[in-house]
Amino acid sequence: MEIRREFRTELDGYYNRIHINDFSSFIKSDFRDGQLFDLSEERAEQNIQESQDMIRSIDSWLDLPDITWEEQVILKICRDFCEYIIRNGRYYWYKFNLTHNTTPLPYVVKRLETYPLEGKEDLERYESLLAQFPGKLEEMMQKLKEQEKRGILLPDEQVEILIRLLESLRCPPDTLLKPWNRKHVRLAISEASRKRIEEVIVKFNNTLEWMMQEIRHHYNSAGEVILPGLCHINGGEEYYRKQIITYTSYPLEPENLHELGMENLRITQEKMRAVIREIDLDCDWKEFQGYLRKNRICFDDTPEALQNRFDEVQRRIEPKLDGFFLRKPKAGCRCQALPKSKEGTMSWGYYSVPIGEEKDGIFYYSAAELDKRSQIRTAAIVAHELLPGHHFQTNLIAEDASLPLICREHFNTAYADGWAEYSADLVGEMGVYNPYELYGRYVWDLVLCCRLVVDTGLNAMGWSMEKARRFMGENTNLTESEIFMETLRYSVDMPAQALAYKYGSLKMHEFRDRARKGTGDRFDIKSYHEEVLRYGSAPLNILETIINNYILTNK
Repeated sequence: MEIRREFRTELDGYYNRIHINDFSSFIKSDFRDGQLFDLSEERAEQNIQESQDMIRSIDSWLDLPDITWEEQVILKICRDFCEYIIRNGRYYWYKFNLTHNTTPLPYVVKRLETYPLEGKEDLERYESLLAQFPGKLEEMMQKLKEQEKRGILLPDEQVEILIRLLESLRCPPDTLLKPWNRKHVRLAISEASRKRIEEVIVKFNNTLEWMMQEIRHHYNSAGEVILPGLCHINGGEEYYRKQIITYTSYPLEPENLHELGMENLRITQEKMRAVIREIDLDCDWKEFQGYLRKNRICFDDTPEALQNRFDEVQRRIEPKLDGFFLRKPKAGCRCQALPKSKEGTMSWGYYSVPIGEEKDGIFYYSAAELDKRSQIRTAAIVAHELLPGHHFQTNLIAEDASLPLICREHFNTAYADGWAEYSADLVGEMGVYNPYELYGRYVWDLVLCCRLVVDTGLNAMGWSMEKARRFMGENTNLTESEIFMETLRYSVDMPAQALAYKYGSLKMHEFRDRARKGTGDRFDIKSYHEEVLRYGSAPLNILETIINNYILTNK
């Protein structure tokens, strides 16, 4: 893809100067400019200024008489990213950095544990990064206290999870943060370096202990009852509307998203009833859930059996990909269980991009509650997280050096999770799913529909947590602990983020239907997918423009 070098140079310079401070950037944790991360208000204000300057440059380029179609698209994607950074900065105090999904801490630890150490300079950089960690913890704690002064507090349930998260980060004696405990490190490490690293790790553990004591004994000391949901915070309703734009690409009304969720919940339930009839049973979906539990269908008794289930699904998907895509990523991928210490801090897991010593993209899944959790969703999860979901979408674009870093690295959730959910349906088109796995796909889709309902309910419509959890209990097969974590994610941790999945997948299907109708016999699924993927994480409103142009050029 062609874009002028001067555009790309300036865009990449801007991208490298700012600190994005979102979930996807923490997962990558590339430690640009030698910092672990920077969550300060000063950095947020600097990001705003940098982004406003970049927008002025982009607007001047878009007015050039010789601007190409591809350049226009790429510049508009980058402009949208600048606006996203500005929104984040302006609502700095509404964003918590110490919650179970959005905190950088476990991801940064993981990146440091796999930091490449081949020479003396690598070790010096590693020591410098590690030495920052205790101070960064103190800064995060200070922000939490400042938010408390502004009336923005974590509810008690989230506080308990936060303490568990901090406990899980304490370094044992065999921690991989000590490079000499890592198998692949051949570098000679002097006694002086060892001593410095040991001292930092002691300080890191002590700081974690201090944070836990502060939170246990001093946080919300007035004992205020905190109602989860942005609508209960002064200014929170306005912030939620901005978050809707971030996570759907459109200025949508919460009430309309709520109704969209209810409508699609009914549609998905009918699809589930059709699968039950195919299996030749006469029951509703809730009775079928009881049948699955009673007969232990899609349950695994051991972590090893669950790992085999993930691996076997991946093996079935891989041979089908050539029939739907022109290209595949060079990077490999796999599924791997979360460490047991992390299982209690997240619902299911996360995808981690290839970085540092780790050359594969990895989906880290939770093997918790095997006796309670049906694994009927596994095939759809592999499609979403790996093939052809996040792993495909993330790495195909990361491997295209012709594009600006914003396109290659930024994770626009509406696009990325919309694509991942579309991918879960696409794997069904490939013929991979057996009837139970197809049912599992719809079981997960129930959750996505409920997310539209419950996220808007909690953050815009005044729903209580009890009402939200009751609704999810009645309309999904999630366990109580899963529902507990999910509802905190919507109301406290990542408000509006959960809207992206179902809304994004609906738009992805809408665009494909439009392209197929618009191009008729000329429609080619491989070239269509190439067009969707080749610009990177495009906001959906810009992707809509891309697809409209694809139709015009392929009629």
